[in-house]
Amino acid sequence: MTLTLGTAQVNESDGQRTITVTGEFNGDAMGSPKTVTVSVGASGDGATADDYTASGGFTFQIAGDQTSGSGTFTITPTDDDIAEGNESVTVSGSVTGLTVSPATLTIVDDDTRGLFPSPRTVAVPEDGTETYTLVLESKPTAPVTVTAVRTGDSDITVTGGALLTFTPDDWYVPKTVTLRAADDADATDGTATVTHSTSGGDYGANKRHRDRHGNGAGRRRGRRRRRRRRRRRRRRRRDAFDEGDAEPESGRGGRK
Repeated sequence: MTLTLGTAQVNESDGQRTITVTGEFNGDAMGSPKTVTVSVGASGDGATADDYTASGGFTFQIAGDQTSGSGTFTITPTDDDIAEGNESVTVSGSVTGLTVSPATLTIVDDDTRGLFPSPRTVAVPEDGTETYTLVLESKPTAPVTVTAVRTGDSDITVTGGALLTFTPDDWYVPKTVTLRAADDADATDGTATVTHSTSGGDYGANKRHRDRHGNGAGRRRGRRRRRRRRRRRRRRRRDAFDEGDAEPESGRGGRK
């Protein structure tokens, strides 16, 4: 017998889903009713008990003159903020006297590791400062250190926030990086690039993100968010902004 699923995958943010399981004999009808016992989840699955809840094992019958039958179960993926990749759930079955080939349900992750600067481009006045903020785009498994390094015009320097730490508790709270532009004698605008590298937790080491900054016109350019943020994350960030931070918008670094 082979098991198949009416739905091969569910999204992490779907909420409760009902999945149909069909068992089909690899041949003729058996002549007498057969009971199929189904279980959801197995040791060695990519998804663990923290990643979903399911309605548990169940049975369905296949009539003696039929070659297939179906039953259903419900599954609710855990809508977390951790970038853990897609994960599999084994749906297996047993029938007395028969070998049953299992089916696999995939939980599709909707989180991506990354840094979210706002804005990505800033204008820094000569003999003045300007700031931008950073947040992580997913919840880390351990503290993450973000290091900012400036390249380009040496008149532009990172004077605050060159080393930031985000934890699993505050990864979504904006932290500030401050840039300063020296008052030089020339009339030419300068440009610098700030590269951010991350290390720690599931963010690994030496992952880099670039932003450009410069002195001159006070223009800021933004772009739309790379992906729709889930309601819970928006709510968390909104709580943080109420404490005095400006809501981030995506974009690249700026010209000074």
